[in-house]
Amino acid sequence: MFNKLRLCALSFLIGSTLMLTSGQAAEDKVIAKVGDMEITSANLADAQRDIGARFANIPEERRKAALLDALIDIIAVSELAEAKGFGDEASFIARMKLLRQRALHNVYVSKTISEKITDAEVKARFEEATSKIEQVRARHILVKTEDEAKEIIKMLDGGADFVELAKKKSTGPSGPNGGDLGFFGKGQMVPEFEKAVLALEIGKYTPKAAKTQFGFHIIKLEERRKAPPPEYNSVKAKFRQIVLRVKYGDLIRNTREKLKVEILDENLKMPK
Repeated sequence: MFNKLRLCALSFLIGSTLMLTSGQAAEDKVIAKVGDMEITSANLADAQRDIGARFANIPEERRKAALLDALIDIIAVSELAEAKGFGDEASFIARMKLLRQRALHNVYVSKTISEKITDAEVKARFEEATSKIEQVRARHILVKTEDEAKEIIKMLDGGADFVELAKKKSTGPSGPNGGDLGFFGKGQMVPEFEKAVLALEIGKYTPKAAKTQFGFHIIKLEERRKAPPPEYNSVKAKFRQIVLRVKYGDLIRNTREKLKVEILDENLKMPK
């Protein structure tokens, strides 16, 4: 099972993969020469995918010229390196092997996964995720000490009205409104409060106050409802990334199962 550290590594590799699918192939015409070497528009398009992000702050009308200038510099200096024989050094050959492996990895993921993701798959993932999002509406009475909270719970157990007690006893800004917090979803409240309210049944209040950095909360759950989903097009790219990560994870698991992967250094093993 993939843990968070591995997912971080996958997101880095997948990020590189997505670069391979951006835009259409450029018309391949010669646009410059370095000595006898020709630079084509396809070469410039490759450079754009690899290092184009570095030129994001350059005005758009000058960006391609700046990119071409950088590409010429790279080629010119690489010729000097070739003349010095640096390309034959073992360390360079090992580096090129790794770069080739990474490029092949990216091409494979792009052609077998990224390019084949359909709108229907993305929409299905969106609908599955948003159908599970719930909001709750709650009231609370906030007090400074646990003893105060225990006294209020005794009063509620004795039949006192929650709304009236909130108006009289709560130190929170919602007190005058009967402690009403309105609707909120997971992650919008501090963890201790969220855990307490999500454990309640509708109409029930916490038998023990929930302690947070704000004080002690007696919480009553009023309603549960399905949260209104976000507009699909505004989150489509995010859900496409989710589909891509899931498919990539499946690919890696299946591939590793077929290979003999052995990590000899115990300190380099991923935590499970």
